[in-house]
Amino acid sequence: MMKNHPLHHGECIEVKQIGLACRLDKENALELTGKIIEYFMKKDVKLVLENRIAQRFQRFLPKKDLRQMNKLQMKAIISVGGDGTILRVAQNLPRKNPVPVFGINLGDSVGFLDECDLDSDNLYDVLDKLINNEYYTERTMRLATYHRQSRFPDALNEIYIVSAKPSKVLHVNITIDGEFFTLAHVDGLIISTTVGSTAYSLSAGGALLDPRLQLIQIVPVNPFARTSIRPIIVPATSQIEIELIRPKLNALIVIDGQHDYRIYPKNIIRIQKSDSDFEFIRLSPNFHGNFYNKLQKKILVGLNLPEDSPEE
Repeated sequence: MMKNHPLHHGECIEVKQIGLACRLDKENALELTGKIIEYFMKKDVKLVLENRIAQRFQRFLPKKDLRQMNKLQMKAIISVGGDGTILRVAQNLPRKNPVPVFGINLGDSVGFLDECDLDSDNLYDVLDKLINNEYYTERTMRLATYHRQSRFPDALNEIYIVSAKPSKVLHVNITIDGEFFTLAHVDGLIISTTVGSTAYSLSAGGALLDPRLQLIQIVPVNPFARTSIRPIIVPATSQIEIELIRPKLNALIVIDGQHDYRIYPKNIIRIQKSDSDFEFIRLSPNFHGNFYNKLQKKILVGLNLPEDSPEE
């Protein structure tokens, strides 16, 4: 469930450090990042740049990788780009107690995870709200994935299981809370969070899920027989097991499009709610209202999407 957590609203306290990450392959992202740096320097805000962007700006500012940032007294990390940039940032932060992330979308992608769009919000008003602690945090669940004795990075959006050989169909047994559900013949299988319901899951025919719900969605990708398996939604407390049963056909597990791991026939993957949530910074406490506004603006009315692929 996504919760409303006001942070020192209206109080005059010492400003903690703010981290800054952005896309490197978009000139408008770099230009916007430069403006943010200049404004924060004028306001005497303590700023830490992600290592990979620090060399693009001739500033004597502290630079750290994202994991190092999390060890500092950091109030937020600003992510400039789109959903792919936020997922990259999320995957590079520690699993336990990650720093809250504030997303600024460039306006040329869906940016459903971002809080504001470059073309519709006053940048400096937004930055002032961060400085003055006039914001809220939205906490959302992630998914943990276990394979044998290993735990993969947590997924904010989805876990995608796909054949390691293109055009080869996966045969998988799906078990939910110890009860056999189905044998599925599919090109792939998506296990998504509520937040991830607006991403790959939606493209594959999954349902849109209200962010106030704690649920896990299982969505088949191109099932061999349309009547064999349909998307199913289960409680967030569920434990899902996926077993590869087609001989000699390996599979890949892809976490939020950022990490991939090879698994083998007879391997069993266990997926369940993570013990560590992720936090977004929001400017309004009306999280579900923001969700439906974004649906209208970004998904239901359609977008003129860029031709190039996402950065991360």
